[in-house]
Amino acid sequence: MFLVTGATGFLGSHLVCHLLQAGYEVKAMKRATSRMDEFGYVSSLYTNKNPQLLDKLQWTIADLNDIYAIEEALVGVNKVFHTAALVSFHSKDAKKLMATNQKGTANLVDICLQVGIKYFFHVSSNAAIGSTIWGELADEKTEWKFNKKTSQYSVSKYLAEMEVWRSAEEGLKICIINPSIILGPGIWKRGTCRLFYNVYKNFPFYSVGSSAFVDVNDVCRAILFLHNSGITDQRYLLHGHNLSFKELFTKMAIAMNKRVPFIKITENSVGLAWRFFKLLEWITGKRGMITKESAQSSVKRQMYSSQKLMDLGFEITSIDDTIRETSAQLMLYYNRN
Repeated sequence: MFLVTGATGFLGSHLVCHLLQAGYEVKAMKRATSRMDEFGYVSSLYTNKNPQLLDKLQWTIADLNDIYAIEEALVGVNKVFHTAALVSFHSKDAKKLMATNQKGTANLVDICLQVGIKYFFHVSSNAAIGSTIWGELADEKTEWKFNKKTSQYSVSKYLAEMEVWRSAEEGLKICIINPSIILGPGIWKRGTCRLFYNVYKNFPFYSVGSSAFVDVNDVCRAILFLHNSGITDQRYLLHGHNLSFKELFTKMAIAMNKRVPFIKITENSVGLAWRFFKLLEWITGKRGMITKESAQSSVKRQMYSSQKLMDLGFEITSIDDTIRETSAQLMLYYNRN
């Protein structure tokens, strides 16, 4: 039986369904307070074609900072797929990021070693990859370095990866994947689906930054591909397409027949924006929509390579297909809700 952590999240929900489609029995881990609406929506996209898909799924409640609950969740499990993580670019969440992403991962691999788990697949992030100068591709060999612009999320994901590599040295069979920004159908206004929602609502702004984007189904397929290959103690970047945010939003707008964003946000203007929202947060006590870290991320220009994974024969979905199919699903969801 396979255990999937973070099973109620965006990627975790899709991965659970992919594993079930492949015929595996899955134990899905969630916290007692986890919302189930994302899993409910995502799983409905799969059960429409296979109503019995969830028959081999069972749920278990555990927190990554509760070692006794983790040990109980691992009963009957021989392989773990770790997707659980906190994503935040707010300075007030620094301790939570470390507690969930670094310490939680450390707890999980420690218990896996203790109970004899045969295989551990860790979903990391391109945030744990080092940066290059503009025009050069970052890959698995690009060294991660801390600087004053490094987000606490990036630090937490890098340190989580170090815990996984440490467990490999102690005997755990591991494999790591570093996906870029993951696109696909999920809950409107949440995660990367918010990007589609903003374009759908004719949000006029785009930042000067760029990044890499990948289909959620490609991430799930890559996880199964690497698992089935028997490869261990390796790390693979998964970055479907390098695009500027202007290019990305333009493709989304065309797919949804909406206005293309036309107001450019530069490094100077985004600096003013996060300072304004920080002042507003101080006055109102409510968290601002833009933080210093999220602002810096939006204007960062970075390109990544998936050549190591593609050399194994893995194929990437066209970004146009991803955007077209995701837009269709999300517009259908929006019209229903």
